[in-house]
Amino acid sequence: MAFAGREWEFSVPQAAPPSELVPSSAPLNYSDPFDLQLRLYHFAKRCRIPNLEQLILHKLYHTLMHLKPYRETLLSVTGLVPEVLRLLGPQDRLRGLWASYCACVSEDLRTVPNFGGLYMTVWSEFVPDVMEKEQELLSGKIEYDLE
Repeated sequence: MAFAGREWEFSVPQAAPPSELVPSSAPLNYSDPFDLQLRLYHFAKRCRIPNLEQLILHKLYHTLMHLKPYRETLLSVTGLVPEVLRLLGPQDRLRGLWASYCACVSEDLRTVPNFGGLYMTVWSEFVPDVMEKEQELLSGKIEYDLE
């Protein structure tokens, strides 16, 4: 290809050999993105930026709604519970969203190795939230008002 008398060469990147490709069914690690969203939400709360709070709630709600409960993704979500507890108050909407997700996947959570120990030590403050959401789930009362 020529432009103003100059020749331009374009190199097309080569695809990775099949042995280096990650299978499409392999779970992704969501720890870092979830941690960043949590910290950004906390920042928005502290600085009183309701539109940013709303955007993060909306994004996390839809991400959690479509998240497949692989062991690694469950560990990504549950690993942030101590941060959720540290940064957010009991009536916070993001904390309620986290508790709702944990209630929805509670059967899958029980299959995670060492979850019982984590549940009893780190989550002692979070257990009532999850149990309340489980009751709402069983009675069909869970509603998400993200507007």
